[in-house]
Amino acid sequence: MSAPGPLMRARSAQEFLRFLAREEPAAISRIRARLDPQVLAEVEASIPTAWIAPPRIAEATMAELGETRLKELMRRFFPSHLEAPLLRGFAQTAQRLFGLGPETAFWVYAKGWAHMNRNAGSARVEKLGPGRARFHLEDLPASVLSDRAIILAYEGLFTGLLDAMAANGRFRYRVLPAARRVEADLEWDPAG
Repeated sequence: MSAPGPLMRARSAQEFLRFLAREEPAAISRIRARLDPQVLAEVEASIPTAWIAPPRIAEATMAELGETRLKELMRRFFPSHLEAPLLRGFAQTAQRLFGLGPETAFWVYAKGWAHMNRNAGSARVEKLGPGRARFHLEDLPASVLSDRAIILAYEGLFTGLLDAMAANGRFRYRVLPAARRVEADLEWDPAG
């Protein structure tokens, strides 16, 4: 018996479709038309906390608007996940304990990974020094590692989190298929 495929919370797909409707009103109907109608119906009918197979919205967006625009959109979309109900509690607690800077935001997102994804690997943050950390996405399924749109979405994740923290940061990003891992070395000004 093969392992089940990756799952995500319906809320992520629902929020991304709403975001695209606001950001790309002229293209949203074409993006939606690229999605499997049954999958789209499941996304729209599901309660936000339901587990669903990834509906391939990033792939449809990339096909319709191109890689550069997909990265820009993901960069602006991902920081909103820190406000998602599934992560908000982590974020509020971490902010009270540690302040809300880049390191805390990365920690919150890593801790929330398992609450927002199933059968999609794990996430952790390794502190490398003041203003430096390595974000690990590990044990990723081959289907994720071979999907260009998902890899671009992860790039948007890292850039968007740095932007959300006004961190004036940068990152170096590696996809390591043999190790089933994506890593991002993140740097920012620790003085703020």
